[in-house]
Amino acid sequence: SDFVHAEDLCNKNRHVDIDCWTKVDDVQNDSEMDHIRPLVQLHPEQGKGLRDISIGTMASWLDMISGTRKIMEKYSVWTCGYCPEVQVGPKGHKVRMCKASKHQSRDGLHAWQEATIDDLVGPNFVWHVRNPFGPPLSNNLKRY
Repeated sequence: SDFVHAEDLCNKNRHVDIDCWTKVDDVQNDSEMDHIRPLVQLHPEQGKGLRDISIGTMASWLDMISGTRKIMEKYSVWTCGYCPEVQVGPKGHKVRMCKASKHQSRDGLHAWQEATIDDLVGPNFVWHVRNPFGPPLSNNLKRY
């Protein structure tokens, strides 16, 4: 087929239902991948310290959150209360394909609710694991 549905371009863990079609050629031509030299970009962190990499990663994550918020301000975003499906645009569809637990009692219908930023970009959890050859972990910043 000469067309690809936008759903096929999304992360398979999060189903984003967008009613638009894009020509494959447009996706390939507009892609920044054409302008990147893969061997140079393969390990861009070489020559950088851990601090520089972590600052760059955090900046990228904040840019992603900022862009997601802008999309959520412009378009209505809905999520199913039972499964991870997300609908961008008018309130969710009525297709009976929710496979979450107890979906039989709802006959597969989704339970649409207004999405939050955490529904689209999950919270960032950090686990600190003790280095067996290093000093013990500092508990000064521990929060409960």
